[in-house]
Amino acid sequence: MNDFDKILNRCIESIKHSDDMQDDETFSSFILLLNTITTNPSIIVGYGKEMQLSVVLSCILTSGFTNRIRYINNIKTSYLVFAAGYYLFMHQLENGTFYDKNWPSFLVLLQEGKDLHANLIVANDPSSQGSPYNVMDMCRFQTLDLNKYRIVRGIEFNMMIVAHKTGFLPLEFMNYLNNLETEAQEILADNPFQKYAIPLYKTFAKCFKSGDLDFLDIE
Repeated sequence: MNDFDKILNRCIESIKHSDDMQDDETFSSFILLLNTITTNPSIIVGYGKEMQLSVVLSCILTSGFTNRIRYINNIKTSYLVFAAGYYLFMHQLENGTFYDKNWPSFLVLLQEGKDLHANLIVANDPSSQGSPYNVMDMCRFQTLDLNKYRIVRGIEFNMMIVAHKTGFLPLEFMNYLNNLETEAQEILADNPFQKYAIPLYKTFAKCFKSGDLDFLDIE
């Protein structure tokens, strides 16, 4: 067992024994985990326990931790947690190692990180990386910014449909799924999963692998 395995196991044990994940021991274990990721971002690429790590990151996002600890090594905690969790879940989907019991954790990550997800899509959209003086590019970027929550709803809808079909959609998400179905034609019109979810995942993969976390520097 390597040092990162031990750090992850400490988080898991702290979560298991915590009533609300807001006690000092649990927060301390979260800080150590995230500090290790910021120091060596590539450690999560190809990590052998990515299922456990992705679930822990979902727990961190729902624990209130990111509201109290806003920065880890000068990196915004909320964006770091969401991006790492999103990358790990998507990597499992891509490689066919995604377990059905992971659906609740992934959907919680998407729900809790809705604003983070939307902002990261806009900031890291590959087709928006033109000159800031290019009028057409800026217009397209502004349009994307206005539509970012529709895009996020479309991605969530894609995920929820699959989770529902496999029988692993938490009951608390059913009303939200039903509401999304009334907007299905609009939010799925431009295939948001293929157009935005996958490119964002590939951007994260490249950045974590290279150790460059500048993509998280969002105002």
